[in-house]
Amino acid sequence: MSRPRIMRLAAGPKDWKRIQSGEFGKEVEQDEEPSFAIDVWWYDPDIVSGAREVDVLSLYLQFRDNPDERLEAAAEQLLEEFAW
Repeated sequence: MSRPRIMRLAAGPKDWKRIQSGEFGKEVEQDEEPSFAIDVWWYDPDIVSGAREVDVLSLYLQFRDNPDERLEAAAEQLLEEFAW
């Protein structure tokens, strides 16, 4: 799997409201190429992972039934490495 073209960030509902309010900077013009994307989660990902990154189980659940076999295999590999 290659690195994504742009960095992806996760935000919970409270952070998303702050982002929408413009608290973090300027809006991107329509003709500008974005340098990142924000995935909005229904819960705060910081609470679960504690490390400002996605937790392994949430990542697995996102890709477990993906039609791309490479992503599905990578999701299964996450569970093998997970410390139960």
